Amino acid sequence: RFPFGLDLSEFPAETAGQADHVFHLGAMDWRPNIQGIEWFLDHVWPQVRSELPDCRLKLAGRNFPEADFARFSNVEILGEVQDAWNMMGNPGVMIIPLLSGSGMRIKAIEGMAAGRPIVSTSIGVDGIHGTDGIHFHVADDAGSFARKIIQLIQNETEARQMGSAARNFVLEEFENGQLVERFLAALQSTFAP
Repeated sequence: RFPFGLDLSEFPAETAGQADHVFHLGAMDWRPNIQGIEWFLDHVWPQVRSELPDCRLKLAGRNFPEADFARFSNVEILGEVQDAWNMMGNPGVMIIPLLSGSGMRIKAIEGMAAGRPIVSTSIGVDGIHGTDGIHFHVADDAGSFARKIIQLIQNETEARQMGSAARNFVLEEFENGQLVERFLAALQSTFAP
């Protein structure tokens, strides 16, 4: 099994500035994304807005059903964006509210590479062996999910430290050069006389 990797040249510059919004980036023609965003908007977002009434949520991804989400306050539907790295380069908290689904979480790895603080369900970071509270926050219920978002927006130092730790983790674990070195070392140890 070969892991997903990124070229060092693909990494965006690390984002500076306090996290000032929440964002989700994912295709809305995939049922787990639809379910996750519906759960987030119905159960998490009202709690965040109660504590942070000026907080904004940006939703991006292809096939976004704008009419379904127009009823929510402070929600901006961006639809399909030309440059996902540019979106992840803005100082926001990335959310991954997946309640079902499987496979490698490429958007999570890309968000970590961009140095974004992330709040996710455990399913959203499944297969990424980072540490909860250091590389991302894991929250599987609405109250915890909201509290973690609020915490990151209110605490610039924590958000910056988490984003930096996440980026360093991806550089060590998912950068193509590192993956090739580990693969070659494994081959050499397997076939060495």
